[in-house]
This record gives sequence, structure tokens and C-alpha cells, in this order.
Amino acid sequence: MYAVAAAVMSGTAVWVALLGFRPTPIPRSATSARTSGTVQGRAGLVEDARLRGLVCVVGCALVGSVAAGPVGVLVGGVGGVLLTRALGQLETPSVARERLRIQRDLPVAVDLLSACAVAGVSVMAALPTVARALGGPIAHRFDTLHARWGLGASVAEEWERLAVDPALHRLGSAMVRAHRSGAPVVETLGRLGVDVRRERRSRLLESARAVGVKAAAPMAACFLPAFMLIGVVPTIVGGFRHLGL
Repeated sequence: MYAVAAAVMSGTAVWVALLGFRPTPIPRSATSARTSGTVQGRAGLVEDARLRGLVCVVGCALVGSVAAGPVGVLVGGVGGVLLTRALGQLETPSVARERLRIQRDLPVAVDLLSACAVAGVSVMAALPTVARALGGPIAHRFDTLHARWGLGASVAEEWERLAVDPALHRLGSAMVRAHRSGAPVVETLGRLGVDVRRERRSRLLESARAVGVKAAAPMAACFLPAFMLIGVVPTIVGGFRHLGL
């Protein structure tokens, strides 16, 4: 009975803790805000770091109390704290989805910025237009960059700030180099567009190859027992029957 209760409590604690890896989305542009209300409301509950820590500590302490009594409560509490810190270092699903969304939209964003530059519009002035066209997390970053520039921030500082962003460091670094060297922005964006498209193509090919590798184990786990039960076992049983055993 105690073992069943411990298993239920530990499973519940891990399940709720893992649900916590959905951070509250960053503010998005007006074009995407209408479709993100449900996600924001749901993420506010499951992404609270304090709630995640409380669940981990209480769950581990309960399991420890069932398994080892008062000493187990102390050990379980320490284990819950360590588990909370370990889970906090992992990339959350929503952060991963946001990163993939930016990687998907970045080639299009670079092409749109390049087209605006060819038309004679400065890149900074074109950021709101590109943000409205794309939406999503990249639109939020472009809107923030344009807002700071409109408040008087220098172009170089804003591109350097963008170069620190892990998702958009390629664009920020390219614009910083163009600003410092005086290279034509159109050529810089053109080369960057080719590079990010090649990089995205390589990443998609790697993901496609990884699908086959990851699917091998589940397929083996499903088909090998079926093959044994349908093909091998009847053959062996039939052979014993033919021998009269």
C-alpha cells in the first residue's frame, strides 16, 4: 500500500513539474496577439518556477516519508531542491518552439529587409513592416528594436544588442559588421539570406536523418515481438506437434 502511494505521489510530482516547462510567451505583435491568448493563460499556471519548486520538494518529501519516515522527509526535500535546479537548467518546450519559429522565419525576414533596402528604405525603418508581415517572436524583437531606435538609441548599439540574442545573432552580427565597415547593406543582407537558407536546409536534412534513427528502436520494439509471436512461435509449436511431443 505504501509503495503504491509513493509511486502515485512521485509520478504526480514529476508530471506536474514537467508541465512547468512552458514559459509565459513574450509579448508579440498585434497580428499574433489575437491567437496567443489561450496559450498565455495556460502557460501562466504551469511555468511558475515557485510552483514547480514547491511541487518537486513536496512530492519528493512525501515519497521520502513513505519510504524512510522522518529521515526520508529531509532527504526527499533536499532531493526536491536539487531536482528543481536541474529542471530549471533545461530548455522549455515553448522556448524550443520559439527558437524553431525564429529559425523558420529568419530567411524570410532577411529577404524582406533586403527588398526594403533595395527600394531605398532604411533597415531600421523597415523593421515594423517586416514585423507586421511575419508576426510571432521575431516580430516582437523587431518591434522592440525599432521602438528603442525611435526613442533615440543609436543604430550600432541596437544591432549589437540584437547580436547578443541567441536566435538572431546572425542578423545582428551581420548588420554590426556592415555598420562598422561601411559595406552595402543590400549585399550584406543578400549574403546573409543565402547563408541562413543553407543553414536551415542543412538543419532540416539532419532532422530528417535523425527521424529514421529515432524510429528504429520503437519499430524494433513493436515488430520484433510480433514477428516472434506470429512467425517463430507457431513454427516451433508446429514442429513439436509434428514430432508428437
